[in-house]
Amino acid sequence: MKQLFKTCFVLVLVLANCYSAAAQEPFRTVTGQVSFVSSQHVYVKFKNTEGIYNGDTLFVENNGAPVPALLVSGLSSISCVTVSLNKTILAVGSPVIARIPVHKPVPEVEIEKSKESVAVVSEVIGQIQTGEKKIKPKAEFPVEGRVSVSSYTNVDAGNSSYQRFRYNVALRADSISRSGLSAETQLSFTHKLNEPVFLSDAFKVYTLNLKYDSKTLGSFVLGRKINPFLANAGAVDGLQYEKQIRNFTVGAVAGLRPDIYDYGFNPTLFQYGAFAAHNFKNGKARTTLAFMNQTNNMITDRRFAYFQHSNSLVKRVSLFCSFEVDLYSLQNNTATISPELTGAYFSVRYKALKNLSFALNYDARKNIYYYETYKNVADSILDRETRQGLRFQTIYRPFGDLTWGLFAGVRFAGANTTFSSNANTYLSYDNLPLVGGTIRSDVTVLRTHSLAGWISGASYSRDFLKNKLYAELGYRYVNYDYVNTNSLLNQHIAEFSLNWRITRRLMLSANLETVADSNNALNNRLFINLSQRF
Repeated sequence: MKQLFKTCFVLVLVLANCYSAAAQEPFRTVTGQVSFVSSQHVYVKFKNTEGIYNGDTLFVENNGAPVPALLVSGLSSISCVTVSLNKTILAVGSPVIARIPVHKPVPEVEIEKSKESVAVVSEVIGQIQTGEKKIKPKAEFPVEGRVSVSSYTNVDAGNSSYQRFRYNVALRADSISRSGLSAETQLSFTHKLNEPVFLSDAFKVYTLNLKYDSKTLGSFVLGRKINPFLANAGAVDGLQYEKQIRNFTVGAVAGLRPDIYDYGFNPTLFQYGAFAAHNFKNGKARTTLAFMNQTNNMITDRRFAYFQHSNSLVKRVSLFCSFEVDLYSLQNNTATISPELTGAYFSVRYKALKNLSFALNYDARKNIYYYETYKNVADSILDRETRQGLRFQTIYRPFGDLTWGLFAGVRFAGANTTFSSNANTYLSYDNLPLVGGTIRSDVTVLRTHSLAGWISGASYSRDFLKNKLYAELGYRYVNYDYVNTNSLLNQHIAEFSLNWRITRRLMLSANLETVADSNNALNNRLFINLSQRF
C-alpha cells in the first residue's frame, strides 16, 4: 500500500513539472441511467454523450457514495455500451455518473439528474442516422483515441485487501487517407497485484474492426462490433452489412458470439440476423424490426424477434416502447415454433413547463434462456424469472440554481413474492453565494421482502484553480433492517474525489471512500486513473 502511494506521488510531481502551462478548462458531472443489463454489457443512457469517450470510467453510487463501476466500450449520441468493473451488479434505472471535460466556452446545457430509464435499444436510437453531415477530416490518417491506466485498491479491516490494475487503449481512425475505410479498437488488460495472470481472463477485446463505406453499395464491417440495430444480440465477430435507402435502413449480420464466460473468441457460437428500420421526420419517429438466430455447435440456442418505436411528434411528449419475442423453444427435446413475449418496455415523458417534467416507465422484461448453453431445469427457472416494475419521476426547478427531484417505484420479483418499493428525493443548489460550488442533499427509502431502511446524506463540490481542479466531499448514513434475520446494518460513509486537468487532454483523477460500520471497522477503497486523449 505504501509503495502505491509513493508511486502516485512521484507520478504527480513529474506530470506537474512537464505540464505546468496546462490549459485552463473545466469539467462537469453528468448523470445518466442504466437502460439495460445483459450478460456481457451494461447500457447507460445520457441526455447526450458529448465529451464521453471509449475507455472512460463511469461511476455509480454505492450506499450513497460514488465509486468506479463501468468502463465505456461503445458510444452513440445518447447511450454508452459499458463493461462492469469489479463485477458490479446494476439494475435497470440505476443512476450512473460521468465526469467529462467541457471546452470553453461552456454552452448552456440543461442537465437533468434523471431517474428515467429506457431499454437497451436506446443504443439503437442514438446511432440511427439523422441526416446530419459530418465534416470530413483533412488528415491522411486521422486517429483519435485514449490511453489510460487505473489502480483500484481495497483495504479491508479483515483479510480481503487487494489491488487491481487496468490498462486500456481505445483507438479510432475515420476516412483513412480520405477514403471510405475506417478502423476502431477497444482493448484492456486487467490484473491483481501479486497474483498469477491468466491471459484469457486479463486481456479483453471489446471492439476490433475495419469498416468500408460506399455511397452506392452501403457499408461493410469486418471484425468485432456491436450493431446498434441488433444491440440485444451483443457483439458480432464476423461480417456486417448496412444500406440506407431514403428513409429506410436495412442490413444483415453473420458471425460468432463472444464466449459467454470470458468474452473471448468462440468458434462454436455462430449467429446470423437481419433488420429493417424506418426514420420519420428526421428522427421524430423511428421504428425498427430485427430478427436473430443464435446457435451453439450449429444447434439453435435462441431465436428471437425485436421491435422498437420512439416518437416525439407531439410537442413536449416523448414516447418509447419495445417488445421482444422468442420464436423457438424445446418441448420434450423437440424443437417447436412457439412465440412468447419475453420483453416489454414502455416509457413516456411529459415536459409540462420549461422547469417541470414528469416521466412514467413500465418494465416487464424476462431474463432470456439459451436452450443449448443452459440445459438443466434449475438454470431455466432462475434465468426466466420475471422482472416487472412501475416507476414515476418528476423534476422541478423553481428558479435557476435550485433543483428538486422525486423518484418512486415498485418492482415485482415474481408471481409468488411480495413487491419491493423505493423512493428517492433530492435537493441541489448550484452557484452558492460567497463560497461558490454545488451542494446536494438526498434521502432514499427502500422496502423489500427481506429488508427495510433508508440512506441519507449530503455532498459539496466545486472547481478550483481557474477550473483546472475539481473536488467533491460527501457523507452518507446507511440504516438497514434485515427483516428475516432481525439484524441491522449501520454505516457511516465518507467520500472524497479529486480531478486534475493537467492539460487539455491529460487528466489525473482520484477517488477515496471510507466506510465505518457499527463496530467501527473501517473499509477503504482508493481509485486512481491517469488518462491521455489524442
